[in-house]
Amino acid sequence: MQPSEYKTLANHEENHWWFVSKRLLVKQCIEQYAPQIPSDLYLLDLGCGTGANLTLARSLTPKAYGFDISVHALRYSYQKHTNHVGQASLFALPIADNSVDLITILDVLYHQWISNDTIVLKEIYRVLKPGGVMICLDAAFSFLAGHHDKINLAARRYTLPELHAKLTEVGFVIEKESYVYALLFPIVFIWRNFQGIFMKNNPATSDVQSIPMWLNMLMIKLIRLELAWLKFNDLAIGTSVLFVARK
Repeated sequence: MQPSEYKTLANHEENHWWFVSKRLLVKQCIEQYAPQIPSDLYLLDLGCGTGANLTLARSLTPKAYGFDISVHALRYSYQKHTNHVGQASLFALPIADNSVDLITILDVLYHQWISNDTIVLKEIYRVLKPGGVMICLDAAFSFLAGHHDKINLAARRYTLPELHAKLTEVGFVIEKESYVYALLFPIVFIWRNFQGIFMKNNPATSDVQSIPMWLNMLMIKLIRLELAWLKFNDLAIGTSVLFVARK
């Protein structure tokens, strides 16, 4: 990710609908697939970025920690979570085997610095306890790549079958897999195609921008409707893939 994008994330991730909806989705998955949360639950947020998702994790358990490779991201995370974040490569986590109850990895695997996503998935599998859960959210469909992917230094986007195959090869049992943000799909599809035709030579810009409060609240309400559907059903299309996988 470009260093300037971390400032954008830090300025928006508390209240922007995109980040709020992501946390709502993760919270729903935790409640559904890890419903009995003990007081000593050991939770890791991998690729914790600027720290807002770790705030959610720490509201659930005092043993919540985040790792990121970027010093730019960690500057912001340290301000909120001084003793709960650290720098580490996801290719070699400084964590003992079979020790972690729950791992979240949100929009991380698609980055260029993940040169081999299978190695990262194997590391996650290694550190999870038997029965431990991983919640993975990432970008979907290569044809949706656009300027936002460039500024975030994205290397790949996934389909459900692609990531399903990688997870099961490592040894995970899939408990939930679905596309998410189906309501966004037509908007993103049109916008990214417009960028590719009419703005391909323009400087890359982030999709994370300030929007009117009424629109921000409307988007959160719409995503809540989708989350209610996802609790009991799957979606055949969307801008992201969601996996809940158990060791």
